[in-house]
Order: sequence, then structure tokens, then C-alpha cells
Amino acid sequence: MGSQMKISASRRRAFTLIELLVVIAIISILASMIFPSFSRAREMARRSSCASNMKQLSLGFVQYLQDYDERYPGAGQWQKWGNGGHWVAGVNGSGLDGSPGALAQFTAPYTRTDAKALPAQGALFPYLKSEQIFICPSSRDGQETRLSYSMNCTLGGAAEFSVQNPTDVILLVDEAYPTDGFFWAVTATAASDQMTQIHNGGGNFQFADGHVKFYPYARYPIGANAVETAAGAMKTRTEGQPRFYDAAGAGTGSSAFGSCAAP
Repeated sequence: MGSQMKISASRRRAFTLIELLVVIAIISILASMIFPSFSRAREMARRSSCASNMKQLSLGFVQYLQDYDERYPGAGQWQKWGNGGHWVAGVNGSGLDGSPGALAQFTAPYTRTDAKALPAQGALFPYLKSEQIFICPSSRDGQETRLSYSMNCTLGGAAEFSVQNPTDVILLVDEAYPTDGFFWAVTATAASDQMTQIHNGGGNFQFADGHVKFYPYARYPIGANAVETAAGAMKTRTEGQPRFYDAAGAGTGSSAFGSCAAP
């Protein structure tokens, strides 16, 4: 009699197959709701770390400007890393299209080469003493290349005083693949540089005055040719908006304070 009672109690406590399936379904639904939140939170932390990197890089630019007659270092000059004086360095070479020194192909399909950036040999490194701050924690390409950020090419070698609106003008871009250290923002079919979308749909900009700000890609779209997809080119942005040029003007790559032309 006692054993029968134990068996009956055991049967009452057991889950049926349907009950187990319901529990599993509920857990799956909750996981699908919670895990994306965890992923977004983790990416928010990485975005903050990326912004911190760019802020430290801005301090390096400030110190460089103080030591070099208030002129910016080179921006990579069409990926010609061999002639020195650029904000980051690469292996020696003066050619384009993936020859030594170029971190990405200059012509379509604009893929990354096997070359690596050498931040420790660049113009900013003496003020920073860390190669890690050149790499965004979310960027796999940056970890491969040793570089996640690219400099606005119109500021390469430019005088600081020539930038009349430093709070609006972009200095560094959290760049999408392929990252090559040189951001060419012009209305030309050969311009392929893009802002990243890796940080929950956007990326960070570092401005000439030193501040860093996140922008959703949808709010500041940079198309395949580095132009604003809504209308016009980036250099025609109105006052108070982020831009790569200090003043609108004719030409393909020239601005009021610099030029992206090869030296």
C-alpha cells in the first residue's frame, strides 16, 4: 500500500511532454527578447571604448599641432605611406592599387590588401605610446589591419588656423571596411570610403576641435561614393552640421584649407 502511494505521488509530480514543450517555448521566447538587449548593451560599451580611443587620438593631434607650427600631419596621401610624416605609418612604398604601403586597393573592388598599418611609426605615436587606441574593439578589419580610423584627407598638412569651423569639421572617421587610414570624401566615382555601421547602426566622428560624437548611419548617410545619399555632397552641408570641408567650392577634393590630391 505504501509503495503504491509513492508511485502515485511520483506520477503527480512529473511533467508531461506537452508541459515540457511549453516551458521550452517560453524560455526560447524570453531568450529571443533578452539576448539582443545584451548584445546591444555590449556594443554600446564597445562604442564608448571606441569613442575613448578617438578622444585620446585627438589629444595626440593637439600636441602634434603645438610642436609642428600648428599644422596637421599627413593623412596618408592616397595611401602613399613611404614618404613619412603621416599620422600613422605603413610599410615603405609609393605606389597605388595595393602595392607596398597601401592598406586597401585604390580601385574597384576596393578590398583590403595584406599590408598592415604601423601606428608606432606614425607622427602621433610619440604622444600616445599605445597602439591599441588605434583599433576599435568592434572592428575585426581594424584588428587585422591594426587600424580602425581614417583621417579626413583635406586636413592632411593643413594649417590649424585655416579651419574656421572646427566644431563642424570632421578629423577622424570610424571607418567601414576596408580601413586604410585615409578618408576621401569627395563627389567622385572613385571615392569608396564609408562610415561604419558597426555600432548598432552607426559610427563615431572625431571633430577638429577634439570632441567625439556618435552618428547613426541613417542620420548621416555616406553612400558608396562618400556622398550624402539624400542630396548633394558632404561639403555642401549647412552650418552646424558635420562636414569634411570648411566651405563649399568647385573641384574634386579641394577645400578652403586642404587638398586630397597626391603629393
